[in-house]
Amino acid sequence: DVAVVPMPQYMALGEDAKNRADAVQAAHPDITNWLMTGHSMGGTAAGQYVYDKLDADEAEKIIGLVIMGSYMDGDHDLSDQTIPVLMLYGTEERIANADKDKYDEARAYLPAEAIHFPVEDGFHFGFCFSENNREDEEQLITHQAQHDIHVPQIVSFIQSIM
Repeated sequence: DVAVVPMPQYMALGEDAKNRADAVQAAHPDITNWLMTGHSMGGTAAGQYVYDKLDADEAEKIIGLVIMGSYMDGDHDLSDQTIPVLMLYGTEERIANADKDKYDEARAYLPAEAIHFPVEDGFHFGFCFSENNREDEEQLITHQAQHDIHVPQIVSFIQSIM
């Protein structure tokens, strides 16, 4: 089962995002294992959600974290946790290039065992299909080509932690 939680104006941040994730889990009490995932700010929000749940001793429900084109911050440091994490990023995306120092620094906030997977020629909005795709972002591969690369990585990651 997959739950896609709509976020106002595509901004998955703060208490609203956490409340929406809690509401989805509360609506499905029969689901005992949750993999949190997100793209861009949604990935950061998913990571913050996991951090808050682990900090609140609610870790038994969260089995992993997948973030795409996003990174964690020092206020939500998961480096001392054992939760499986997959971080995907495009080699041509703005986070991996324009914010490279911040991105490299943020690697320290993930568990040492986190998997960092660069999608060769991948771009930021290649992880999703959205009307917000930026025309100014260089696209060396198509959305479908990027999905053909990163989706199997996510599936393999899920299989490895199940």
